[in-house]
Amino acid sequence: IFLIGNKLFFTNNSQLLKICCILIAIKKKKFGKAYKISRIQCLLNPFCYKSWSLLTKLENHMGILTSKTLRYSLRVLIKYPTSIPAMIFTGNHCSVFGSFGYSIAEFFQAYRWKKDSPFLNFSISLQYLNGSLSRKISNLQFSIFLSLSFFSEYKKLRCFLVQTKLQRNFFSLEIEIEIIYNTARLYLFLGINFLALKTFQKALKKPLTFFSLTKKRRYLKKNFINFFK
Repeated sequence: IFLIGNKLFFTNNSQLLKICCILIAIKKKKFGKAYKISRIQCLLNPFCYKSWSLLTKLENHMGILTSKTLRYSLRVLIKYPTSIPAMIFTGNHCSVFGSFGYSIAEFFQAYRWKKDSPFLNFSISLQYLNGSLSRKISNLQFSIFLSLSFFSEYKKLRCFLVQTKLQRNFFSLEIEIEIIYNTARLYLFLGINFLALKTFQKALKKPLTFFSLTKKRRYLKKNFINFFK
């Protein structure tokens, strides 16, 4: 990597070096520069999940989601139509802008290649739930039924990960909490408050040390308690 003036020039070397450069820019709160570098990186390597994840985090840090970024991701998809990270990124952006039909279409494009992805099953489930709030929907019950179907598949895949690959180690507890939390939120969305309450109670019975280890987990515990009240 070379620094000439205020511009960065990458050699055809390690992709990790480029990502580190973006992370340094984020740490120094130079989000504008990091955003430009990240876009270039996504275009150079459109199949890299880490690059697209960084671009998403940058937009969250900047506090804006622009149609310019959506147009950019669509251009990448035209050039690389099999880029699953680009499909997911575009689907999320369409969802933010309220285009749930386009969002589901993008997620299903990725789903064709990754049917065993818990994230994609969960994302499609959310889009059907969001779509059920629309006045234009013709069959509310069917939309909720599809949402529950994909959510059930998400839970199966997550539980399979806990019981086999992670073999119920420390990290498996974090995934169990994730499943419980998302299930409780689904019950709340559907107005089934008594099931949501039971699910939150189940989560609070987990070891208290788990919730005190990181800021994220303490925030999760606070959310559980608030919903419980």
